Amino acid sequence: MAIDFLGEQELLSSPEAKYGSSNEQSSIPFVIRSREILHRKDKGNKAFQYGRHEEAVKHYSAVVLIGVASQPFTTIYFCNRAAAYQAPN
Repeated sequence: MAIDFLGEQELLSSPEAKYGSSNEQSSIPFVIRSREILHRKDKGNKAFQYGRHEEAVKHYSAVVLIGVASQPFTTIYFCNRAAAYQAPN
């Protein structure tokens, strides 16, 4: 699963990347942000599957706010949120 992969990458990162360095930009914020995005997306997907569409919209909206500038899959998050808005209640 993607969350497990991100956890492994976090553990394998160099001390400079983990704790910051004036010469190297830290990758930890990316890992943390990506983990949160995947967590919220999964929660949104589960809420949608169980017919809790308003809850799904909240999770997908959080994903969009967290990842709009940094993730290549932002279009998917917008589509998921749109589907949740359009789902019958």
